[in-house]
Amino acid sequence: MIAQKQLAAVAAVNSTGGLAGVSMAEFHGRAKVIILHAASGGPTATIAAKLQHRNGSEPWEDIPGAAAPVIDNQAGVKEIEVDADGFKDEVRLHCTVNNGAAAALGAVVVGARKYAN
Repeated sequence: MIAQKQLAAVAAVNSTGGLAGVSMAEFHGRAKVIILHAASGGPTATIAAKLQHRNGSEPWEDIPGAAAPVIDNQAGVKEIEVDADGFKDEVRLHCTVNNGAAAALGAVVVGARKYAN
């Protein structure tokens, strides 16, 4: 069964940092993170978005290979394909803002839902 889950509520991103983490325990196998975003606010303004994960209160770690194409001054959609089996307990979107960028964005995960035992 295919499932979807909100990873990041639509919000204005104008400073570097991580958004709230959410559990991805219900997903397995290949999944796609879809980021919808507004323009970054200027010709050299960019936002680099990547996925991070952790168990409990451990420090956040980057998920290898889980970075989106850079968000620039054109509104659009970015995608990250990941292996949900490798996720730790919580996953979040982390954004690095460059050159005064400011953009509204939101993200969802779409993938296969685990069946209950």
